[in-house]
Amino acid sequence: MALLHAFCGRKALAIGLALACLSSLESAQTSLTPVRLDGSLPAVTGPGLHAGRVLYPSIFSQGNLSATAFVRREEADWAVYVSTSDGTGALWSQPVRIDSDSSGSQKRLREQSVWIAENTIYVVWEDERAGEVPPTTDLYLNVSKNGGATWEGETRIDKGYPAGGNPIRDWRMAVNSELPGQHFVYLVLSVQGNSDRKEELVITGSVNMGASFVAPSAISSIGPGVADVDAIDVALQRNLKLAVVWQDDRTGTNEVYYQRSVNGGVSWLANDVKVSSVAWQADQEISVALRDETVVVAWLEEMTDRHLEQLWVNVSDNFGIDSWEGPQMVGNYDAMVDDVDQPIVELAGDKIVLAWCDDRDDTFANDGYVASRDISGGAWTESVVSTAGSNFPRFARARPVDRADRLVWSSDDYPNTAVASHSSDDGSTWSAAGNISMHPGTDVDYAYATWNAAQNRMLCVYLANPTGHDEVFVGGVQY
Repeated sequence: MALLHAFCGRKALAIGLALACLSSLESAQTSLTPVRLDGSLPAVTGPGLHAGRVLYPSIFSQGNLSATAFVRREEADWAVYVSTSDGTGALWSQPVRIDSDSSGSQKRLREQSVWIAENTIYVVWEDERAGEVPPTTDLYLNVSKNGGATWEGETRIDKGYPAGGNPIRDWRMAVNSELPGQHFVYLVLSVQGNSDRKEELVITGSVNMGASFVAPSAISSIGPGVADVDAIDVALQRNLKLAVVWQDDRTGTNEVYYQRSVNGGVSWLANDVKVSSVAWQADQEISVALRDETVVVAWLEEMTDRHLEQLWVNVSDNFGIDSWEGPQMVGNYDAMVDDVDQPIVELAGDKIVLAWCDDRDDTFANDGYVASRDISGGAWTESVVSTAGSNFPRFARARPVDRADRLVWSSDDYPNTAVASHSSDDGSTWSAAGNISMHPGTDVDYAYATWNAAQNRMLCVYLANPTGHDEVFVGGVQY
């Protein structure tokens, strides 16, 4: 079987996201005054250092619906909460707890934990409740089919092994819809197998809005137990095309491999395609972009030193079957001295757009950079988007593909800020960076963005500690 893929009665937390000028962005845009989402939750008392601490936010917005999820640590308990809004992000609902765990076990969200398709919200989180020693991670899913008014109840995702054992070490999620009411939910998992603790690469999916998932099946042509799988990523198109990339050590060193499916995961290429160089060691960070027949893979290589990574890409014009340009290094840093981190790639118009951080101007701090080129080839054009430090640059999440002309990151030096930049020419040039967090003197982390095309605005979730402990906020930019 193919792996196809409330606002009613809302209690507003704040009359938020009032518009105010953001001087470092173009005058046609305005910043959105941030709204705190967890302020209405009961205060947690006790001696614990992390009591009431908010962690791991995720956000998505589409059409007339936005949803933010986060974890709140309440002394001996970890809880997953969701707050919803319309597409403007102006008013947010009272957060609702969506997990039913009573064991107090750790839980974690990732950037891609929240997805929206039509009026349905999907939330996936990592959960330690069945394990004794972290990280014995399982994944759980909860779904709301009415915009967050009610929730179906949590489901543990089948990873091919019993709960608790054989932890999921890495995962990616993708959701799309072909027709109204027809949703395709995919989860790509790196699961620790029984063979010498090697991680295995598998995929599972749902065609009934998460009510059930098919049994996980192998993606790699070499099968389980042969190599240790690490970094992974997935890209999805409306026509059931899936592109999956990962690194494994089948040759004795970590190299980057690619697989693709044209039928929603029913079948894959007979042999994995190696897209990285044979000379060096791939290092833990990887990204893939897919549109029509174009596939772009970005990753890091350790060419000279295990503490220095360089940014490499490979491009295919026939969905990765047999036509690849070959590995090429990107960036104007010194490959023998500078260290690159946190690469991400996406397609915008007729351009390939890459974002990353490197330390070319400061040994101990990263700045943010973007490079673009035509899909058909040619030279890369590099832009500096941050000279005040940069961590974890991310394009604004959207369906069917992320917006490669909307970028957000957190600054590198304390006090941190959530920062945004945009491009009006498909990534060739970028606006001056603008602070969108507006909490002077605080520490800002976990800045992630989502793009709402109907509202022409980018919403950004982040954590800040203006009162001394982390709180969750949503701000953004109206274009």
